[in-house]
Amino acid sequence: MSTTLWNIGNVLCAQKKYTEAFSFQQKSLNMRETYDPLNYTQIASNFNNMGTIRNNEGNYDEALIHYQKALTIYENYCASCLQDMIVCLNNIIIALNSSGKSEETLNYRERILEIQGKYYPESFTDIVNSLINIGHVKYSQTKLDDAVDYYSRAIVLLKEFDSTNHLQIAIIFYWIGIIRNRQRSFDRAIEYLEYCLKIREASLSPGDSDIILILSCLSETQQAHNQYQLALTYEMKLFLIREKHLPPNHQDIAQSLSNIGTCYEHLNQLKMALEYYKQALSIYVQHPLSLIQQGKMEDNIDRLSTILNNLEIQ
Repeated sequence: MSTTLWNIGNVLCAQKKYTEAFSFQQKSLNMRETYDPLNYTQIASNFNNMGTIRNNEGNYDEALIHYQKALTIYENYCASCLQDMIVCLNNIIIALNSSGKSEETLNYRERILEIQGKYYPESFTDIVNSLINIGHVKYSQTKLDDAVDYYSRAIVLLKEFDSTNHLQIAIIFYWIGIIRNRQRSFDRAIEYLEYCLKIREASLSPGDSDIILILSCLSETQQAHNQYQLALTYEMKLFLIREKHLPPNHQDIAQSLSNIGTCYEHLNQLKMALEYYKQALSIYVQHPLSLIQQGKMEDNIDRLSTILNNLEIQ
């Protein structure tokens, strides 16, 4: 009877009839606790399903209470139910993420990784995903060296067991590049971002958003490194891509023109910088919501015009 109630609860949950589904799971749980209290696996399953119902309702705090009860049972009485434990840990992570507590997921992610590494070492794909997810949490906590360590371990596994998974390798290279940039290790940042760009260019069209993002990051990194000639190369490439794939008055084109102007200004090619600032302004004035950008371009134009006029007078 308890199994029938459990099954009905699952069907109702799939139909998004959460109030009824929870009621049937509760009845199933009560029956098991009364008549089959040593059936820990099924009791834990009830708690897990009740947590999922509350999670689907958006009641994340109550969902976590039920998930934690299930996890406690798995840990104390069902140590061999490792896959069920992983599912429960993942459910806790989902609820924490949904409630805006992603940094609290670290402990649960590390426990999943420990189980995977110890009991399922052949499941390298799952291990790689765990390493990447832990790296993301470490990054959000600004534990940057720790994040790089987890990302690097993921790359080692990918190169050994899934070397053709270029997309995931490129994504990890990107994150390491971003971290090295934040650490002001610019040469290493550029190295990883260039790896990422090379991989993505081999499989994507030039106008893809990923390539645009990587080019932007490379330009920003070179500028932070005061390498404006190299930054200009990336900005020109980015501008040509945007010019080809976007309407001529698109604000992203104006942004490219502005960035090119900035590079030329730092290279002391003021006339070129002035020309690009003017082109950027001619686009920004067509967008009423870009007042800040318009003001910035006007200031740049006024400043460079004054400098150039003074140079001509001299």
